Amino acid sequence: MDYSIVVPTFNGGASWQRAAAAIRTQRPAPQRILIIDSGSTDDSVDISASHGFEVVAIATADFDHGGTRQTGIELLPEAEIIVLLTQDAILLARDSVALLVESFKNPKIGVAYGRQVAGPDASLYEQHARTYNYPDQSMVKSLDSIPALGIKTVFCSNSFAAYRRSALQNVGGFPHRTLFAEDMVVAAKMILAGFKVAYNADAVCEHSHDYTVSQEFRRAFDIGVFHRREHWILEEFGGAKSEGGSFVFAGLRKIASADLFAVPLALMKYMAKVLGYTAGRVEPILPNSIKRLFSMNRSFWKVHG
Repeated sequence: MDYSIVVPTFNGGASWQRAAAAIRTQRPAPQRILIIDSGSTDDSVDISASHGFEVVAIATADFDHGGTRQTGIELLPEAEIIVLLTQDAILLARDSVALLVESFKNPKIGVAYGRQVAGPDASLYEQHARTYNYPDQSMVKSLDSIPALGIKTVFCSNSFAAYRRSALQNVGGFPHRTLFAEDMVVAAKMILAGFKVAYNADAVCEHSHDYTVSQEFRRAFDIGVFHRREHWILEEFGGAKSEGGSFVFAGLRKIASADLFAVPLALMKYMAKVLGYTAGRVEPILPNSIKRLFSMNRSFWKVHG
């Protein structure tokens, strides 16, 4: 099945060098590989060019999680299947993308996302996050999944995902001016429109982040803002509190069993998540200066605050 690839880049550095090399090895090869670079000041553009990728440059201030990806998709009008990657997602096999694209043999699949595994130097905390969100069993999620999975029904990640163009068009494409989780917005709309979301555990990439305590706070703040602004997702699919609790307790058990001395830092990170998420849910009462301070995506508030 033919496909094309879109990757947004910004100062990707060594991780983009690895990711780009892995993209070039994919078989069957993609029809087109489009890079949208938002003002890199390192060698990201040179890396893309050295691999023969098409590069479109935009201003740093014009980057938008949803809008930029939608622009990339519109620049590939001939592609029915579009694979999205981030600059730090390293495909681990020559057929990683091919396996993901196979998900679309089911005509009801609107979006498919692959398995993400932690890098070799990832902490126990981050290893748990990867295995919790990306298990080793594939699944197909639909409206019927809501009673069992709740909000996890619409979990998806554009670090390694593929979309059927016709399904994406059916739900209006990616939203513009999104602070966070443009992938979840589209997955939710697709589920409600009768499409299905595939999680393909056989299509694997390496992708993980060992955030600091303050970074965990800021990321959770953005999630809280997202849930407040896109409250319809929680209303349709259920709240995040029970899911968050099970994630924390499972993580603490795993970390304590492997290294008791790693528990205090994990507790600090989990607490930062709770505080950040709580602050995000009340963001309308916060001044823009505080929102920029609290957010992982500070430039968003300069334009859309």
